[in-house]
Amino acid sequence: SDTELLLIADDTGLPALCAVAESLAPGQRARAFIEVADEREHQPISSEATIETTWLHRDGTPPGLSPALVDAVLSLPTPSSATYVWGGGESRIMTRIRKHVRREWGLAREQVDLTPYWRHKDSPVPTPEDDE
Repeated sequence: SDTELLLIADDTGLPALCAVAESLAPGQRARAFIEVADEREHQPISSEATIETTWLHRDGTPPGLSPALVDAVLSLPTPSSATYVWGGGESRIMTRIRKHVRREWGLAREQVDLTPYWRHKDSPVPTPEDDE
């Protein structure tokens, strides 16, 4: 399909990201940003799709506090309107990314599937506006 796919995950979202990748059709193109502790955490992403994978390392920063995933998404140019964003990770990070792709990229709610798998102890409680 012509849909551009952006996949985002930290360690906790990586198993689900791998499952999504395996489900993609040949010819589908996707971009993946995956945050892990360091290069020892890399693993093969098996898929019949073409996935451009960028591994982001925390390099000693505690999980949930690294700006790497948010910075990676914010650095992307605004994609075509036919874009789907999937992700799983820390609650506040998923919320920041959701706000960006909805407000700055103009994606509709049904084009964004970002799941908070966990919440850092210092992460603020989400408000209803966070899901807009």
